[in-house]
Amino acid sequence: MAATSAPLTYDFRPALAALDPYHQYFTSPLSGGLINFTVRVNISDATEEHKCPFGGARSVVAKYAPAFVAGMGEGAPFSQYRQVIEARALALLSRPSVSAYIQSSNVTFPKLVHHDPKMHILVMSDLGETSNLDKWLISGPDTDVTVEVGRSFGEFLARLGSISESIDQVGGNPLNLYKHFDNPSIHKFIFDYTIAPVEAHLLKCAHDPTDAAFVGKLCISMHERQQARLKQFQDGVFGIGDSWPRSFLVGGVGPKLQLSAVDWEFAGIISPLVDLTQLCAHLYLLCRTSSTKIKAKVKECTLAMVHAHHTYAPQWHYREEYRADAWALFGREIIINTIEMNWWDGDEVKKQADMNSFGAHGAKFIKEAKQRGSQAGPLFEEIFSVL
Repeated sequence: MAATSAPLTYDFRPALAALDPYHQYFTSPLSGGLINFTVRVNISDATEEHKCPFGGARSVVAKYAPAFVAGMGEGAPFSQYRQVIEARALALLSRPSVSAYIQSSNVTFPKLVHHDPKMHILVMSDLGETSNLDKWLISGPDTDVTVEVGRSFGEFLARLGSISESIDQVGGNPLNLYKHFDNPSIHKFIFDYTIAPVEAHLLKCAHDPTDAAFVGKLCISMHERQQARLKQFQDGVFGIGDSWPRSFLVGGVGPKLQLSAVDWEFAGIISPLVDLTQLCAHLYLLCRTSSTKIKAKVKECTLAMVHAHHTYAPQWHYREEYRADAWALFGREIIINTIEMNWWDGDEVKKQADMNSFGAHGAKFIKEAKQRGSQAGPLFEEIFSVL
């Protein structure tokens, strides 16, 4: 996680002092996430001997979940229950059998240190100095390293999506992952911000109004179909639920790279291929808006990732219906993130030209989803191979 110069918007020190009054705490904001206030906490030496909840760590990461999306303000209300979901996800991932299975991909995740649901504060282990995946790719890493990182994240997502099939059920009381991670406010948030706006976003891309309305209805139909299937506990997989480059961190150098996945507020039971597809849509836009040199890095990483995922994921994840849904989601994420994110650094001429193109391509992927879903092999390979 990389430190940023943004001002603090929440004072964590009183809560930390209440948790352990035998230290001083020095906080600095972290970049990356949008929905919480997140800081790195440096911990002083103890003033006296005691049982330390930080286990001797000299730094941790703390999150405060306001009753709104932190990066958008009070005009974007969001249930604080999201933090309960993240705490539960970190606890699940720390189960020895689950942790060992997932981390065989060489990707780790934060360890839960403390959660105060009344104060809406979560404390977790510090993963050290890292870069978000997109910033790391823009830094121009060597080809072999880029491929290895893509391969590792692809295997990680495949293994993550299959833990619900192999999770150890303790004491005869199996954990119902559907109910354990159900959060109606998340479902509403996803619909309001990533599905309902598709038609309006296409119009901003100068798309044909009739076709924009048609594509918007296709997205709503797909969402309703997926939700109905998941409510029947049918073919769901455990996933991040909000998979984008800022969820994936790269630290270290050379052969000592440290890969990790963070921000688990949307975690839960989702449809197969969702995590992979969301991440690929962001990487598609990064590829389309980057220089030739950076584009090559993004392609290498993404192609390695989709191949690894196809290799390690259970075969049933790649059934035709899930592949078709993945293509529709790919198009939808392209449309939404064309509008919601800044890819152009103030170049308004390029922005308008790209918006029109990206909107058209996103709509095309949605309309052709069923046809594209019938084709076997790694997802999106044919798209990234020719970028």
